[in-house]
Amino acid sequence: FGLSSGLLLGVGLIFLIHFLDRTVKTPEELETILGLPVLAVIPDITSRSRGYGYRLYGRYGYGYGYGYGADPSGEEQGDKQSLTPVSIELLPQEKPRLAVSEAYRSLRTALLLSSAGELRVVTITSAESGEGKTVTVSNLAVVMAQLGRRVLLIDGDLRKSRMHKIFKITNRYGIVTFLTSNADPQSLFHSTGIDNLTLCSAGPHPPNPSELLASDRMKEFLEYCRSHFDLILIDTPPLLAVTDAVLPATLSDGVVLCVRANKVMREDAREVRDRLMRADVKILGVVLNRYQPTRGGSYSKRYYYTPYEETVKDHAA
Repeated sequence: FGLSSGLLLGVGLIFLIHFLDRTVKTPEELETILGLPVLAVIPDITSRSRGYGYRLYGRYGYGYGYGYGADPSGEEQGDKQSLTPVSIELLPQEKPRLAVSEAYRSLRTALLLSSAGELRVVTITSAESGEGKTVTVSNLAVVMAQLGRRVLLIDGDLRKSRMHKIFKITNRYGIVTFLTSNADPQSLFHSTGIDNLTLCSAGPHPPNPSELLASDRMKEFLEYCRSHFDLILIDTPPLLAVTDAVLPATLSDGVVLCVRANKVMREDAREVRDRLMRADVKILGVVLNRYQPTRGGSYSKRYYYTPYEETVKDHAA
């Protein structure tokens, strides 16, 4: 009787926890909640749950660097193997044959097919901080540049800029310099060391970022960029924290929304979508970051979570 009662109590507790958990977990759930297409699913390379993380990414380490706003901890730091940590930023450039790099190339393909018209300016945002928007926009810029397109990456997060750290360049001057003075836009562009990819950093942190992004100078800057680059990608702050992301989004051809699995509440994801729609912004789709697949899930994992070499062999066979 005690064993049966404990079993029933445990099962009931599991269902209760599942019912109370309001976070977004799977691509299917995300599509149902938002009514938007999921452009790509980026696996969690720091996770070793169910063997996926270790089997695919163990030899490359688990370090995320600046990625997703999280530092490796726990079991990952205690791994006794002599592994070299690899940051997820710029992974398609440094480890192009890795499966997660293929996921970003899938995002590139889905984004190019997401609109009937030509996409010249795309804004990337999220609901909260730490959802991988900066990682997403930097890696998307890399894979777009690998197509031979002239890509400009703009750090539009004027409150907490990080792009200059990822590409290891100066942040003394950037888009803020142009918005607050008569600087020549060409002097704000930095070489990233990656072919066809140029960066415009944020520059000094201003006291009034929202007003600067809503100014006529911002429109002038984007018009100049449209005439000199094939694609402009803009990184922005989280939308629920501040309204900065809405301002460049209204000047863009579309917006990509980043959502971190098992973190963002369903209500928050809907609120971000509604805010963008009220501003008459075109939402191209959603990217689900740090997804941890389960062995019995209905989502097709083989394409995303099989090493690139095995995928090539499967197609060849």
